[in-house]
Amino acid sequence: MTRSLLVPISNLYGNGDFTAQILLEGVASPLNLILDTGSSTLVVDAAHIEHLQPIPTTIAQRVAYGMGSWIGPVVKHAVILGHENDNVRLPEVHLAIEQSLDKNTFMLADGILGLAYSELNLAHDIQHYLNQLNIQPASTYPWPAAVFEKNISDLDDILFTSPKHHITPYFDELEKHNLVANQFAFVVHRSSIYRGDPEQDDNALAHHPLNTGILVVGNPKLHSHMHKNDFQTVKVVHDKYYNVNVLSIGLSGQTQIPFPKLEAKHVKSYISNGIVDSGASAMVFPQSVFNQLLAQFSTHNTDFKHLLSTYETFTGKEIGIPLDLVNLDSWPDLIIVLENELGNTAELKLSASTYWQTHAPKKNQISFKITSLPDWPNQAILGLPLLNNYFTIFNRSAGETGTIEFANKHFCPHLMTDKQHQDKQTLKQHFMQHKHIL
Repeated sequence: MTRSLLVPISNLYGNGDFTAQILLEGVASPLNLILDTGSSTLVVDAAHIEHLQPIPTTIAQRVAYGMGSWIGPVVKHAVILGHENDNVRLPEVHLAIEQSLDKNTFMLADGILGLAYSELNLAHDIQHYLNQLNIQPASTYPWPAAVFEKNISDLDDILFTSPKHHITPYFDELEKHNLVANQFAFVVHRSSIYRGDPEQDDNALAHHPLNTGILVVGNPKLHSHMHKNDFQTVKVVHDKYYNVNVLSIGLSGQTQIPFPKLEAKHVKSYISNGIVDSGASAMVFPQSVFNQLLAQFSTHNTDFKHLLSTYETFTGKEIGIPLDLVNLDSWPDLIIVLENELGNTAELKLSASTYWQTHAPKKNQISFKITSLPDWPNQAILGLPLLNNYFTIFNRSAGETGTIEFANKHFCPHLMTDKQHQDKQTLKQHFMQHKHIL
């Protein structure tokens, strides 16, 4: 299978997370879905599919994320990914339709396209319950009023006492239908929305070169203009999430901090001490590791302690400080050491320009993208700030559980100066020259 699809993506609608557009046949406008390697479900907001005429099922689904959750029916429908001249169509794919949504779960997006494995795509067949309600024909779509009126805890009881049903995720369906090879890659340059021009409307922000990227679907290595072919291959240790083994982290020039193992009580749910998650716009570390990392920053430069004091406590919101307080040239690389496919080590680097985000969340502010979550287990969430540094391939076809391959990029806009970023016309020319605008 040699076909490779290049899909334009943007970080505006996911508030830093990247979205791709899909088309549902019968729905006039494309939908912007967050690309999430930390989940497996294809779900869309019910508000945007008024004229959809799908194939109903008796299946319902409830999914909770790190922040937000939803519940709703599962249907089958034709889905198109890509753009007019280059796309893939699945004639009948499982699609969840949210009916009860926590605020901000999708942010400004229309849903989520989960890119992880089938274990996370659990649903329940509630046919027995529908028969009890005398709903004929028995189906969850349209969402029956008798179900919709239930509160969430009652709905949970109905679902979790009904037979489990594992749904084949979207990307698995693509591979099963032999449409593309079982690999995809991200080419992204930011983990926060670039807001260097406060006068830009949403459409202009979505298409600002720094806020765009490319999802490569199938055979990413074919696109040699995007990568230097110097791949480091990281072992995926389990196909629940894209689970990896984190060995250590630390600042360049300082002693590496040994990364703790996942505690036994968390192994069943979290599997390993690290995941690579495109749906995370920050790097998340356990509190003990985060504190040691802050200490290393202070050792590197005593002035850093005051600058980072704003970020010592997780708030759930992106916080900016004045941009002129941070000279990125004086901040060291962050080194992360992971287990590679041979059981040895792969050393990955985050430049300061990726763990800091300029002009975010507002113009002339800068945001720190390393944090710790309250009561989080010994697991690193390696999010977009890591992916910003590399051409990153999720190779699901390698071995039993796959690998993640990191290569240096030919074109590195994250390393350009702030002045170069603000010259939008020249910046766009650079993107076009390197074939990074589709």
